[in-house]
Amino acid sequence: MNFQKKALAISKKLYSYQLKKIDTNELFFTDDVFFSEFHNSSSMLFLGYYSKDGIKLALEKYGIFDILRKKGLDNFEIFIDTKDTSRQRLSLYSDDNLLGEVVLGTKNFILNSNFKTKYNGQKFDILAIEWMCLQNTHKKFTKERQCLPGQTYVGLGIGKFIMELIIIMCKRLKLSALLNIPEYFHNAYMYSIYFKYLEPEYEGKVKAIARDLLKKYTLAEVSWAIDLNCVYENNKPFEWFISKQIIPINPKLKNYCNSYKYKKLAKISYLNNHYTLDINSLKEKNIPNLFL
Repeated sequence: MNFQKKALAISKKLYSYQLKKIDTNELFFTDDVFFSEFHNSSSMLFLGYYSKDGIKLALEKYGIFDILRKKGLDNFEIFIDTKDTSRQRLSLYSDDNLLGEVVLGTKNFILNSNFKTKYNGQKFDILAIEWMCLQNTHKKFTKERQCLPGQTYVGLGIGKFIMELIIIMCKRLKLSALLNIPEYFHNAYMYSIYFKYLEPEYEGKVKAIARDLLKKYTLAEVSWAIDLNCVYENNKPFEWFISKQIIPINPKLKNYCNSYKYKKLAKISYLNNHYTLDINSLKEKNIPNLFL
């Protein structure tokens, strides 16, 4: 059984009362705030749903902690920051070392596509990934695990598992989509297993970059080359685009991403754009640990 099927099966056995359970020691017991804090205990929950203990239970049940223990990590601690209802932070530590951090927020999203569709102007409630970091401070970059733009430490190698759990979280909250805005090409490429760009032009471009460059160069080389302006699109300097990707859950958004018009425009972009990488210019940038 792959992780996706396993995670879905486990999610059906995790009930809301388990995920929302709050340790009463975390409540404020001063006379003036006790009753208001107890009454508004949802304000202590991540995204209004998950308690620290609930998140810890979920990560144990889904096997994430077992994966990390096999990497020599243990003594896990969860921290959540729920002060801002639209932008909430979840952090995972091991022996005071930050392993992972994700910032999520629920938002109202209005679809405004560049092409005509009956869904333009419609509003959806979505879960947005504002920031995500997974790192192993005990490991060093190698030829096999090259440094990527934006990275300070080697990744944990659990990104696909965490993404599956965020998708389950989105569905549990009954939201219409999961939204992400990739900062770098490697993010967009790795997320493309799950996400589609809202604009089909960008969907086609990412696939075309992968077609033209990833057979010859590593993902790190391609991502750094794009970030450092060493890639050409149709023989002209290529500038990376920052745009929205979604995992559609609502049937309307699924129909949008699977529509004939969307697929046609994505294919046109894929066929019309061609990419080359100036490897000598990239080597001159002297990126640490890139060419080991």
